[in-house]
Amino acid sequence: MIALGGATGSVLRAAAMRWQPWAGSVLSILVINVLGSFLIGLLWTAVESRTTPSVLWNALGVGALGGFTTYSTYSLDILRLMEAGRFGSAAVYAAGTMVLAVLGCGAGLALGRWL
Repeated sequence: MIALGGATGSVLRAAAMRWQPWAGSVLSILVINVLGSFLIGLLWTAVESRTTPSVLWNALGVGALGGFTTYSTYSLDILRLMEAGRFGSAAVYAAGTMVLAVLGCGAGLALGRWL
C-alpha cells in the first residue's frame, strides 16, 4: 500500500509541477510542499487516536503524500539558487517553505478537528 501510494503521489507531483502557472520555478515545489503539509495535517486527524498505523495512514500519509511532497527537490532548489549567487532568494525560499509548510499542516489539523 505504501509503494502504491508513493507511486501515485509521485505521479501527482509531476503532473502538478507541469500544470501550475509557475511550472519550472521554485514556487512549484513550494506550493506542492505546503499543500502536502496541509493534507497530511488533515489526514492525521483521521488516524491520530489509533495506537497503530492504519492502512489509510500508510497508503495516503507515508505513501501518497510522501511521494507528492519533496524535500530533495526543495534542497536542490536552494543549492541551485545559492550557486547562481541568489543568496537572499535561497534564504527566503528555505525559511518561507518551512514556515508555510508548518502553518499549512496546522491549518489541516485545525480543519480536520473542526470537521
